[in-house]
Amino acid sequence: MLATKIKNLNLAQSFSTFRQELVYQLYEELRRAGISLRPKVYLADEWFSPDDAPIIGVPFYLACPELTNLAKKHIGSIEGETQNDFMR
Repeated sequence: MLATKIKNLNLAQSFSTFRQELVYQLYEELRRAGISLRPKVYLADEWFSPDDAPIIGVPFYLACPELTNLAKKHIGSIEGETQNDFMR
């Protein structure tokens, strides 16, 4: 995996199967709170949410379990690994 370029990992598909349920959970929590906003969630280099756009960047290494484990090995503790941490 380390020799593979990030663009060749098909991370969008991996994210859809691995974390998409958490994005749906976010939308449901917003709906129950009476908030109609549905921010777009995309893969990024790090957690990111600009002030001027309703979008949320999620670190690409959270797209699939293999990358998450690899990031933990090289970075140590990472934000968003568990479901509760991801939802914060």
